[in-house]
Amino acid sequence: MSPETPTGDGGSIRERVDDFVDKYNDWTGFSASEGVMIAENSHVSRKNVFLDGVVHNLSLLELREFPRYLCDVSLRAKNFVVTAEHYSYWSWTLAFVQYLRRNSNVFEKITNPYHPDPAPSPGSANLINDMFLMNRLLNLPLRMSAPYPNPSVENYIQNSLRLTNDVSEIDTLRLFSPVSLALLDGLVCRHCSRFLTIDGRLENPPVSSPWSSNHSSKSGVGYHDRLQLWRYHVANPTTNDTLAQVDDISRYESKHLKSLSGVIDSDEDVDEMDHFLQILSNQRHYNVHGEGSSVSILPITFSLCCLIFWDAIEQSDFDNYRSDLVDEVRAAVPGNPRQSEYTDYYPIFRWEVVSLMQLSPSSD
Repeated sequence: MSPETPTGDGGSIRERVDDFVDKYNDWTGFSASEGVMIAENSHVSRKNVFLDGVVHNLSLLELREFPRYLCDVSLRAKNFVVTAEHYSYWSWTLAFVQYLRRNSNVFEKITNPYHPDPAPSPGSANLINDMFLMNRLLNLPLRMSAPYPNPSVENYIQNSLRLTNDVSEIDTLRLFSPVSLALLDGLVCRHCSRFLTIDGRLENPPVSSPWSSNHSSKSGVGYHDRLQLWRYHVANPTTNDTLAQVDDISRYESKHLKSLSGVIDSDEDVDEMDHFLQILSNQRHYNVHGEGSSVSILPITFSLCCLIFWDAIEQSDFDNYRSDLVDEVRAAVPGNPRQSEYTDYYPIFRWEVVSLMQLSPSSD
């Protein structure tokens, strides 16, 4: 299913995203009964709003395209919107990474470019472990609100974390925004190891910088430069196009960007900026150094973290391992003796697990 392929009666993914944004901005067709929660100019929907299907059925190319639609839903609306598609995309990505970690050396090739030998890098391992933990904690409020919550997760919440349903999606999104910015930077440096050292410096300066105003070469790079270096010098064509779409500030309403808490400081003139990734980068100090912690950062940065993995994996490896992982997820249906750890990742919602049991072999 490509972005232009019909996904049921609702049209293509792009058309469904546009339709959602238009309806949302007109304040029509959405109510609390449909699972939309409102808090601090941010909305969390516990239903899919544009994907007519499940994320694990997407091809590798489509997984590389998907963040542009997640960012469209979040950034083109009057308020910041996070949907079930966000959580499913993050969870499916981490399930795939974890599967590679257990079953092949592909994981090491992706995450340890500075260490060609088989020994894992402690720094890289910690980075990935942080992503796993973050994803599990982000999913906790949704799991606890599902009709059939995972008993092991419920016990973990109540007995270990002493958390209740009072902890909302908004709370977790805000809590992990600063961490997500650091994770993205670390992953970009590893993914762009031909150009960047592990601490973010240029390996062999200067490097051409078509994103800069004068298109000059750079001898030193900041957070925004590293994101653009990924796009221009490392990303495959589909990922490059996705990053270009996310970065194109003309696609967003400046008045909407200015209203998003934490995405852009009210003192900044968004009309004079050329790149959304620059706006995102400018929020690093705001979030990391404790000036504030915004809900709206994590859904963007964590989606880009996931995109790095799909950008790095080879098509042949994706084809080799995807169907085996789907089998493992299918085995995680409650009551199945073959319980799988991937219930901690995907699917998030218990009723979606049943749909996996109904998949025909041809749909894999």
